[in-house]
Amino acid sequence: MSSTFESSKTERINFIIAVCAILISAASFYATYIQADAAEKQVRAMTLPLLQFDHSNWDEEKEESILTFSLQNGGAGPAVLHRVQFVYEQQIYDDLNAWIEACCLTQVELVRTRWESAKNDEAQTKLLPFDLISSDLSDVVVTGQMKYDFLLYEQNQLNKPLWDALNKARHVTKLQTCYCSLLEECYTATGLTNVTPVNACE
Repeated sequence: MSSTFESSKTERINFIIAVCAILISAASFYATYIQADAAEKQVRAMTLPLLQFDHSNWDEEKEESILTFSLQNGGAGPAVLHRVQFVYEQQIYDDLNAWIEACCLTQVELVRTRWESAKNDEAQTKLLPFDLISSDLSDVVVTGQMKYDFLLYEQNQLNKPLWDALNKARHVTKLQTCYCSLLEECYTATGLTNVTPVNACE
């Protein structure tokens, strides 16, 4: 009787030990999984870019009226920029020149006419009506927290109609971008609230 009781007691203890071992193993596995998941999220956070369109019409350093269009990477990781499109009046334009023609063709022609008329005026000919300083918008790396200026346009007496038109149009223009992280995770974005993962930038 005593032997049977002791045997039963031993079996219960062994069963409890086995259950505890299983629970400890499960908890350890879960903790490892959580740690690995957290590490993966940390790596992604460190490499995730977030591009946004920024623009201004005043240069604080020079204290001059200069139109500046920029892409600001608000994320931590670099963004490999593959495509930028301009959205204006519900139409999409594939490059900067197409957007300028769409928003401001009348002013472009006006400034060109003024430039032709002023050719004999030495003071006027020193002004550059179409001297837009622009940079590439494809295959560009924008590092984390970097501001990439892709258009600079300084106002002068000759180009003021076009400058004013561009200054007005910038407020109703959005940029659609497609960019990838260094982990080759790609996104399309329009502003900050509409970011969509995609397989690749085509």
